Amino acid sequence: MHDLPGIAVLIGAEQGWFLARSANGVVTVESAGKADTGPVFNTHDFPGEGVLIGAGKGLFLARSANGSVTVEAVGKADTGPVFNTHDFPGEGVLIGAGKGLFLARSANGTVTVEPVGKADAGYVRELHDFPGEGVLIGAEKGWFLARSANGAVTVEPVGKADIGYAFDMHDLPGVGVLIKANNLFLARSANGAAIVEPAGNADTGSLGDMRDLPGAGVLIQAEKGLFLARSTNGVVTIEPAGKADTGRPRDFPGVGVVIGAEKGLFLARSTNGAVTVEFVGKADTRRMFYTHVFRGWAC
Repeated sequence: MHDLPGIAVLIGAEQGWFLARSANGVVTVESAGKADTGPVFNTHDFPGEGVLIGAGKGLFLARSANGSVTVEAVGKADTGPVFNTHDFPGEGVLIGAGKGLFLARSANGTVTVEPVGKADAGYVRELHDFPGEGVLIGAEKGWFLARSANGAVTVEPVGKADIGYAFDMHDLPGVGVLIKANNLFLARSANGAAIVEPAGNADTGSLGDMRDLPGAGVLIQAEKGLFLARSTNGVVTIEPAGKADTGRPRDFPGVGVVIGAEKGLFLARSTNGAVTVEFVGKADTRRMFYTHVFRGWAC
């Protein structure tokens, strides 16, 4: 689902596209075209045009006119399935697809989608901001960096590390981007060049979820416990975090990270530069499967 400003909520479903809207306290759900998009992987605001939809059958655009909504294929490029979309300031929206990297732009009411760069990346899996450099790209044939200079977009290989498939990426302020793949890696910038290299040497075992722990670093759930990745004087360290026997972490806005485990509920937080992981509350929750922020309440 995705908000369609000034209209309602756009819903992609098995039977097509629908529009949920509210008027005078009554909610209605109506058809929003019959575009055969296939499964939807991503939706992305496209200012001035509508909402870009990355789907199994390519790239589509939902737009509104005179109170009605249409969903149609956009551009003529053969992208294959579209897995990711990402803002590329000053240029448009980067499209990570089965047949490579593309750029969607809007000019004079017309949307174009064209291949970008000359690098043979293969299918593109991941797109992530790389502060001060551009957009980091995880692809079939390695890691690449998209940059924009003087109106031209370049895509070039980054480093030689054999990372494999990247499952998650998190910013590590002041250092670069932490990458969870077959191990932990760090993408960073040095002397104007971007490099990707192993991060730390902690014996974590297989890696699970990663969560930002404000004021401390990135909390990592792994086979051998909880770990904390942080930066000190430009050096990245990955060390055990607390002694609690815990499970999968979830964000607890304004407090820390809440962790559900077989033995109950725990809270990881940072105070005066130290990280603690402690049992919280008295409810017998056992293993936690799902959490969601409940607006107006703590969590």
